[in-house]
Amino acid sequence: SHWSYPEFLAADFLIARRLSTRQIEDLIFAPEFSAGEQRQIVPQLAETAAWLAMMDSEFRVSVIRHDPKTLLRSQVVSADDESRRQIVDSLLQFAQDGRFSGSRIPPQDYRNLENSALTNQLIPWIGDHSKTVEVRRVALNIVEGTASRCCEEAVRKLLYDTTDDIHLRCEALDAWLQLVDDYRHDDLIPLLQHLESDEYDELRGALLKVLWPSRLSAEEMFKYVAIPKRENFIGAYAIFLWKTIPEKLTP
Repeated sequence: SHWSYPEFLAADFLIARRLSTRQIEDLIFAPEFSAGEQRQIVPQLAETAAWLAMMDSEFRVSVIRHDPKTLLRSQVVSADDESRRQIVDSLLQFAQDGRFSGSRIPPQDYRNLENSALTNQLIPWIGDHSKTVEVRRVALNIVEGTASRCCEEAVRKLLYDTTDDIHLRCEALDAWLQLVDDYRHDDLIPLLQHLESDEYDELRGALLKVLWPSRLSAEEMFKYVAIPKRENFIGAYAIFLWKTIPEKLTP
């Protein structure tokens, strides 16, 4: 399991020895190479750090401030409402400051971040064009992971805004699909008529995958099929053309 016994014993030993928060930080965080550099937990010590964050509230605050991603799969996110709120704030600020490093966090890893302030935390980022694409994407992924229905209107506005970043609109589609019932999928059909900014046909492919064959007949679907704008790009639209249609089209 994620929560392994040896890591628990290591954390419990440090707490029992009454090490200060600073001493624990020096053991768990990688050394700083320059002043002001973002501190990160040594990857091999991530589970130990998560246990320590459960046992020591002062160290938990430090982890939330310096390396909040470490806590996403830990029991800290189920500990209390305030910790979840702090983790969300820290993640959003990390994304806005361009401090996300490594692989992208899948939306399902955000599933336990629901808290009493989540709607107010996310909506200001989702619809603000002055914020970075990265932080708006993270906000959408948190909506998707938590299935926070209170954010539906903000997500819908982004999805339907033809002037917004096309990649964010694709993320908004994924989030919106988690928030609405299947019968609402009909609302997506008008979007197929306004895809001029869809340079790689990613939104077209995603929409057609959702709508056909459940909401569009084959005849209706083919009205929205177009020559790929990037013939050498393999994405959602190429997969729809060369895999989905041959598999699902019936005489």
